[in-house]
Amino acid sequence: MTVTDLTASAPIPKFRRDFRDQDIPDFPDESLGLLQRYTGEKDVTALKKHVVGIVEDVKRDLHVYGCISNVLFLEPRAPLHPFYPTFIASQTSSTRTLEVGVCFGTDFRQYVLDGVNPKNVTVADLHDGYWKLGGKLYKDEASKGMIEGVNTLFGDFAAVEGGERAIDLKKEGLDGTFDFVLTILVIHVFSYNEGKRFLTRLHQALRPGGILFGQGGGSTHSGPWDSQTLSGAEVRWRHNASSLKQLLEEIGFVDVEVLEQPFGVDRRQGWEKISIGDES
Repeated sequence: MTVTDLTASAPIPKFRRDFRDQDIPDFPDESLGLLQRYTGEKDVTALKKHVVGIVEDVKRDLHVYGCISNVLFLEPRAPLHPFYPTFIASQTSSTRTLEVGVCFGTDFRQYVLDGVNPKNVTVADLHDGYWKLGGKLYKDEASKGMIEGVNTLFGDFAAVEGGERAIDLKKEGLDGTFDFVLTILVIHVFSYNEGKRFLTRLHQALRPGGILFGQGGGSTHSGPWDSQTLSGAEVRWRHNASSLKQLLEEIGFVDVEVLEQPFGVDRRQGWEKISIGDES
């Protein structure tokens, strides 16, 4: 597959809330489980220093999302999804998966450890900045390790069609080709219209009968939630269960299930609105 990069650099968006001035909080030792397993490093102090260095790299070069500033990127979230066991059990030699919003590749590395063939996976993000730092975080950028053979796709899934950096799935030969599409903690960073375009492209990527599953920040009341935007930029939108279900069905998904969980003190329980939908 052609490796597509629609931007030569990793731009820092100027129209979204940025957390680069926030102090890096302490994070529990147990959040290092995947990193320890993947790298083989058992020294917790050394790993924490390594993680802090990655966050500092982001602060220097990239947009700092809340999940990065709060060090919520170490624990894979896909396994928390009720559909995840079925996703793993459904893997065959030809099963194709697209993960959109891959960031550092935490969930990707987890499901590869759980048996998914990386050569059958396409990971996508706005640009390759976070993905490259993921190689540094998980110490496999040189050896490749489990990321060997993975397909990458960088561009904007939420852009207006025909836009300079917009993903064109037909042009890439990816229209209707995936059995599963996974997206974690992405939908809430968009405005309503951006989110609709984003989900429409995910629907377009699925083969007939394919399944979208994922998690995203939500609210009990749907509506705009972030006023910190520049003039002319669309305000970000948070869905509730009913509004997200309605939008997914409007786009063309069927058998849609959306579950809500409250934001919890336990970092492994919060930020989750879970959606499952079949492509019609």
